[in-house]
Amino acid sequence: MKQRVIIVHGSAMTPGIIHRHWYKWLQMELLKLGFDAIAPSFPDETEAKDSIWIPFLINNLQVKEVS
Repeated sequence: MKQRVIIVHGSAMTPGIIHRHWYKWLQMELLKLGFDAIAPSFPDETEAKDSIWIPFLINNLQVKEVS
């Protein structure tokens, strides 16, 4: 079973941060190494509220434990 990596961006000044900087590059490098790597866009990316992000991780990305 592949190890799963979820790349979580920080809060963004402008929408679509996951498509800029190093996020997608890191995802591609991890995929080459055999990881199940995803770099999803998170809701409310400009404020990064845990009250929105944690339910998104659990319900949409099936994260079992948030640490």
